[in-house]
Amino acid sequence: MSRLKLAFLLFIFSSAQAQQKYWVYQPDSLDITHLLPGPKAIFCSDWIKACSYFLTDKQASQIKEAGIPVSPVNQFYYQHTSSPSGFGFALDQIDGQSLVNEGLNGQGVKIGVIDGGFSGVEKDPTLQHFKKEDRLMAFRDYIKKDNPSVLAAQSGDTHGSEVLQLIGGYHPERDILFGLATHAKYYLARTDFEGFEKRIEEDNLIAAMEWMHEEGVEIINISLGYTKGFNNKSENYRPEQMDGQTSAVAKAVEHAATEKGMLIVVAAGNEANILGWNVLSTPGDAEHALTVGSSQLLVWDKARFSSIGPTFLSYTKPDVVVFSGTGTSYSAPIITGLAACIKQFDRELSNLEIIEIIRKSGHLYPYPNNYLGFGVPQCENILKILRDRSNEIERPEIVRTSKNKIKIPLTLKENRIVLYHKNEYHHVVRRAMLRPAKSSVIIKRAQSAQQTTVLFDHSAKEIIWEGP
Repeated sequence: MSRLKLAFLLFIFSSAQAQQKYWVYQPDSLDITHLLPGPKAIFCSDWIKACSYFLTDKQASQIKEAGIPVSPVNQFYYQHTSSPSGFGFALDQIDGQSLVNEGLNGQGVKIGVIDGGFSGVEKDPTLQHFKKEDRLMAFRDYIKKDNPSVLAAQSGDTHGSEVLQLIGGYHPERDILFGLATHAKYYLARTDFEGFEKRIEEDNLIAAMEWMHEEGVEIINISLGYTKGFNNKSENYRPEQMDGQTSAVAKAVEHAATEKGMLIVVAAGNEANILGWNVLSTPGDAEHALTVGSSQLLVWDKARFSSIGPTFLSYTKPDVVVFSGTGTSYSAPIITGLAACIKQFDRELSNLEIIEIIRKSGHLYPYPNNYLGFGVPQCENILKILRDRSNEIERPEIVRTSKNKIKIPLTLKENRIVLYHKNEYHHVVRRAMLRPAKSSVIIKRAQSAQQTTVLFDHSAKEIIWEGP
């Protein structure tokens, strides 16, 4: 972030404070130019008799105290000299403002996006800065063999374009930030065809990963998943095969993560309500993938469609969740942009260290489950972890009881309370929802439950049942 020093009323303000653009109005009866001897005004208008400056909140307050009208101007700069006036819902949920205030934008990080189609990228208003700043480094089309490296020549759906928007998109006219990694370098690959479902698409995905590794890509977003529904039914997977070891794509993701050091972010899938399935799709089952599910917005509960982790896994899936109203395809890219900012902050962090930081920033940590993982990541928590201040993070309160029911006082008016009764492996054995009408609520232990997460709107308590 650029810093400006502004002397005002013989006071030198600290340049460490965040700055914002303001109009400073100049009444006819008072010449204030001598009060602003530091930087030159950005722009002065004779029409409204005002000049714009970059000021800290403290500077603006001092000017107001002197009786001079000051008005903020909300405007977003890619150099992050100020913040956008608005954030996408998911960025707002994870407190993306905290990273923007630090000037983090994925600068210098190479991100790969493997998807089904990137139609409209060159005309999408939220992606124009990629083109202007030469951030689209390369493209490969594994479906259309003629002109396979020409992005403008590819045809297909817009799914990849929408994913790209949520990794690093910004709408200049609406002044809304949709993804955090506005300054990353991007490598795109189209591997999936909307007209059919065949295993050849998995071959394409693996080939794209290997190509991206050759290009030095550090983080890959995969908002694709495979379960059943293939044109040839003999190619369909079974739920018990979502074990991180069966599918070729899961094996490839695991190799990329553990042998090549690549951070692979994968959508969990939208099969929660599909009869006879409901578990996540592959390659989201790979142990060392960063698997992302979807949460609701107001209450940080699981979105209905978001797939859950199989109970036979020895590790927790999904890893985290973040808001999306339409599918986990649009949750994963939010976390991809977040991961790029962490990588920018500390280039020495490994892919697995970044995954652990994101997990530890979740609102349920250290009590995950196979519905929500470690919960919704919080950027403020991430900054505390990066600065060795993890002890300052507010964690879920632990409540221990030897009885089979317990009374929990309510200090705030909650929209609803969600109970996740879990066995010793953090797998949910029963989920229940309460709508509180009093100042307390009685929680009863579910059969075979060892722990119960009591999820409020944005916070949680963890009950540990110590009785037999």
